[in-house]
Amino acid sequence: MAISDSFAYFIKRNGQPLNRIAVDPIDVEKYRGSVPDSLIEFWLEVGWGEYLDGLLKVSDPSILQPIISMLFSRDPELSSTSSTVYAHTVFGELFVWNKQHRNINVNLLTYTLSAPRLLNPIRRIPDEREVAVPLYTFEKRGHDAYDENGNGLYDRACSALGRPEIDECFGFFPALALGGLKTISNLRRIKAREHFAILAQLKPLQLVDYQTTPPMVVREL
Repeated sequence: MAISDSFAYFIKRNGQPLNRIAVDPIDVEKYRGSVPDSLIEFWLEVGWGEYLDGLLKVSDPSILQPIISMLFSRDPELSSTSSTVYAHTVFGELFVWNKQHRNINVNLLTYTLSAPRLLNPIRRIPDEREVAVPLYTFEKRGHDAYDENGNGLYDRACSALGRPEIDECFGFFPALALGGLKTISNLRRIKAREHFAILAQLKPLQLVDYQTTPPMVVREL
């Protein structure tokens, strides 16, 4: 089975995944029709695993589906049952495919949500390519967390705490939403689903239009 050119480019840039998990076809066929076929083919051919030294994780969507259910359950324009988390970072940035609005980005550190097709529904590229865009354009410097001095935290956190497993993340204690500071000393290595679930309950997301200058908050979920 050949993967699409877009996902092939992602692998060319970043190499094969670390800690690869082979995917059982039964586990992903249930997502047929909920995500583009190119993503399912990528899962089947390459598997689930970690990229960019573990900062980016492509894993079983069911692990973080409860988080999306919590975040989207009462919103009139977003449906959790039509949304699938297909990748995330160790700091709580979730890459979501929504059947109606295509790519959605949820950031649990900043409590922001980006949904370009919700705000501008004109489709520019085919779904088979669009689903791969957040992965093949992913760069470490754009998705790391930074301390108050503007210094990246991921590499230092890995040195101090060890690199998170595929089901783990780095979390700030106390959480930033509760007044915590972005420092190495406040980071902990913990289970991602449990920590993201806590963050999802602390503060509502804001839908942000990043196509304006400066970006504009459209509304609160």
